[in-house]
Amino acid sequence: MHCEHAHKTIVWSSVNSRGEPFEGSKQLRHQCDTCGKLLPNHLAHRFAKPDTPNINIAALEKYNQNQEREWQDKFRSFDEQREQERREWFEAHTEHLGTDEWQEKRVAVLERENGVCQGCREAPAEHVHHLSYAHWRDELLFELVALCKSCHERAHGRKF
Repeated sequence: MHCEHAHKTIVWSSVNSRGEPFEGSKQLRHQCDTCGKLLPNHLAHRFAKPDTPNINIAALEKYNQNQEREWQDKFRSFDEQREQERREWFEAHTEHLGTDEWQEKRVAVLERENGVCQGCREAPAEHVHHLSYAHWRDELLFELVALCKSCHERAHGRKF
């Protein structure tokens, strides 16, 4: 919810904008009548009137809860978008690994390494691992390395 804070009231406040008490004297601030936000600039005490109200804590708490909810929604949306992009990339990558072009590069890397894992130099190489994705789908051979299953899992930090 976006608010222009067009309608505001001058209030006495002894809390910060998060509703946390602070040490010292009360401050004179504007509080938005629409959303409840405690606006940032302090006012000179000469603007106070005898009937200047105290801050509406309930309205400030509601504003802060709404802000928190909005941030959670933004993060959730960002995470969902990132997860969708990750899925799409893996689908495209899996498709790429099935192409003749990839298979030719894979064979060339395995031949270059004489079929020996370049991680442990002991086991037969079964996988061709990308050291970089800078030229993904148009890989340079030096960006690819032959690895055994165990070393490939170590390189990715997970088991396949």
